[in-house]
Amino acid sequence: MLLSKILPLKNFGGYSENAVRIQLWVAIIAYLLIAYAKHTLKSDYSIYGIMQISGVSAFDKTSIRELLTDCLIIQNVKELQYDLFNNC
Repeated sequence: MLLSKILPLKNFGGYSENAVRIQLWVAIIAYLLIAYAKHTLKSDYSIYGIMQISGVSAFDKTSIRELLTDCLIIQNVKELQYDLFNNC
């Protein structure tokens, strides 16, 4: 599998060889940290989904465990509301 498919880099901060290497290493480390969090939390979310959640709440002081469980709770509430309206 090509590295460019796993870690798509759209914008580069610099184009020198050193800048590109640093950006690739940062992308690899971020991917591995998210994969480790997915494995540790035994999450049903995809790695892409966890990256989206962590990207949206990057400057929030909420732990990734709380973010993933809160999202599941919100999803369950929406399902309950949908069932509530269909029973009428």
